[in-house]
Amino acid sequence: MLLSAVLFLFLVCRSRMPLTAMLCLIIFWRLRTKDRSWIIVTAVFIMLLIPRWNSQYPEISEGRVVSLSRNYAEIKNGRTKVIMYTDKLPVLDSYVSFDPVFSKISSGSGFYSFDFQKYCSQKGIRYSCRSNNWIQVRDSHTVRGYLQKRIRKINDAETRSITALVLLGIRSDETGFRSLLNDSGISCASFLALLNYVLKYFMFEDKRKNTVFAAAVLLGIIYHFPCILVLRIIFSILDRTGLASQQKTGMGLSIAMMIFPHAAFSASFLIPAVFRYAGCFSVQKKTASLYLGMIVQSVLFHAVNPGEMLLWPLIYPGMGFMWLTALLQTVSGWHRAAPFLIFDRIMTVFSYTRITGSILGFGLPFYVLLCISVIQSEYHLQIWTAFFLFFQIFGLFHPLAEITFINVGQGDCILIREPLNTENYLIDTGRPSALDSVETYLDARGIRKINTLFITHADSDHSGNMEYIAEKYKAETVTEHQKIYQNGRQIFYDLNEIDDDDENRSSLVHFLTLNGLDILLTGDADEQTERQIIRKYNNVDCDILKLSHHGSRTGTSEVFLDAVRPELAVVSAGSYSLYHHPHPEVTGRLETRHIPYLTTRTEGDISVICFPFFNLVLTSNGTFSFIRHSVIS
Repeated sequence: MLLSAVLFLFLVCRSRMPLTAMLCLIIFWRLRTKDRSWIIVTAVFIMLLIPRWNSQYPEISEGRVVSLSRNYAEIKNGRTKVIMYTDKLPVLDSYVSFDPVFSKISSGSGFYSFDFQKYCSQKGIRYSCRSNNWIQVRDSHTVRGYLQKRIRKINDAETRSITALVLLGIRSDETGFRSLLNDSGISCASFLALLNYVLKYFMFEDKRKNTVFAAAVLLGIIYHFPCILVLRIIFSILDRTGLASQQKTGMGLSIAMMIFPHAAFSASFLIPAVFRYAGCFSVQKKTASLYLGMIVQSVLFHAVNPGEMLLWPLIYPGMGFMWLTALLQTVSGWHRAAPFLIFDRIMTVFSYTRITGSILGFGLPFYVLLCISVIQSEYHLQIWTAFFLFFQIFGLFHPLAEITFINVGQGDCILIREPLNTENYLIDTGRPSALDSVETYLDARGIRKINTLFITHADSDHSGNMEYIAEKYKAETVTEHQKIYQNGRQIFYDLNEIDDDDENRSSLVHFLTLNGLDILLTGDADEQTERQIIRKYNNVDCDILKLSHHGSRTGTSEVFLDAVRPELAVVSAGSYSLYHHPHPEVTGRLETRHIPYLTTRTEGDISVICFPFFNLVLTSNGTFSFIRHSVIS
């Protein structure tokens, strides 16, 4: 059990500080065990540090298709794996030839958003290419390939998309799913749960276990042994050894992490691991599973669903029945979407028990202290669960005020929160393609209502998700100039009086104060707008300046910088190779005046967290600092 915990901690720290993590964990292991087993642990750490895949620029032009997603295929050739973006997906396990012009996979980091670059890097993939002219050089002869070919013959687009998602995990926007199936699909492992449930009424335990084990091995062969099936096979083998429950759990999870180090942070590994740990350390297995399962949900999905967790033993076999239905339909040629859509509509009932919010916040230490204070109680698990739901519902995991520049690539999206989500304001919504990043951050912070949504101007990189955000979060939308706007305690001053046909020049320019910090947010204002603001307001000193137009040289003039004299400048910008923002001339002006600046392109989400006596600048890439108030305010 100790080995499994130490391996997990090492994998968490491996990407950023591998040697430091290894040294600290070896010392901890030596102090804890006081024997020579640290030598074995060190060997395991070294094994996990050895690269399994080629990280150099790939020199391949063909390979085998090992997995598919919505718009790309994962190609493997020897020790090299790459991603090929394409409008027409190839067949699984076929060999394809493609254009070998690769580029590094870029990062889209955020505090809570899915980092595709990190996900690919953990799997050994660092480069991608785009090729719509790929050529199949060898056909697929596997079961997966056969199923995919059969699915492609389905005429109805919705049925075809649903079946591809259920059987092969190939996502599409055409499924019509509205429940968790839209994000997770249905794993073939759920069929094993259904099989085990049904066979309980027809077989003795030994024969039932053998049958389920044989089915797991067969599915593993068909699906090329994904982590969730390998985990099931490992524990099936360990169940035959007569080891104690804790020994089996520790050994099984340790072996799985050594085989699949990249999968240690996935739901397919963590949720089974949580259930195993619950059975080892608590006589109240159901309560412990519910509690730990909700914590995993909160970390991975930034929301918890007590209803799903309570009824998961029934939901999971139900998903297995849907998987079996999809398989039979594909093989028989009788295609109907109705069974899947009915099951999906039943699953949408659980959306009413969904509570948004992530446990990863500055309120977490207070929650831990509360849990420690009742650890001696006979009902401590129930109390911990009640505390957790209370913190989740009332936003206590995120108790502090903040202003966050959400990383939406080339665009703007700025969140201003008062403590405990008592008031929430959003300035711009980013490009349409950035909706996931915006929604993920708002949900992780437990935001269910936005008081006011400001749209500085109509450009799509500022207003791309306006209608959706306004409807979901019941926000009042402001798109016109208002000299002073107040909806709650926070006051917003619009410093721009220009309102003409030029969208950038007419941007809303907001000045506000948060926890003693004077903040100036300039939209896409140009130099003419800046001159007008300087003429009208003699003193516009600020602590934080959001550079106009993503750091373009059309704004942020030398005269303006001399007038506002910020302590920190923030640039919300996308890929430099595409837009060349921020412009070197603008960054040169900042450096000449010794004004530090942060860009969302390199730092990800940028937050200023408001503590009672100071303000902490924190980015999702790990940069942090403190910012003082201006002498003149």
